[in-house]
Amino acid sequence: MAAAAPPTTARTLASAADSTLSVQEQAASGLSPQALAEVEAKLQHIFATYGDRLSEDQKKLMRRTVTSHVRMLEVIRPFSVANGDSSATVLRLFTDSDAISSGKES
Repeated sequence: MAAAAPPTTARTLASAADSTLSVQEQAASGLSPQALAEVEAKLQHIFATYGDRLSEDQKKLMRRTVTSHVRMLEVIRPFSVANGDSSATVLRLFTDSDAISSGKES
C-alpha cells in the first residue's frame, strides 16, 4: 500500500496549482506577458513566505491586489524620471496673513 503524502505537502501542491493563472484569467487581466510574469513572481514569493497562514479567500484577494498594483505600475513606468526632476504638482500652504497681504481677504 502506498503511503499518502503528508498533509502539508498535499496542501502546498494544491495551493501551487490554485495559485497559477488560467489562460482565461490571463486574458481578462489585460496585462502584458512581462506584467503577468511579475505578478506570478510576487505571488510565489508571498505564498512561499506566508502561504501556510493564508486561507484560500485571502490568497484570491492577494492575487487580485497584486494584479491591480502591477496594472497601476504598468501605466506609470513608461515615464522617465531623474533625481533632479521637480514634482508634477506642488502643495502650497497659505496662512491667513498671506491671504491678507495679497489682498484676498475672505
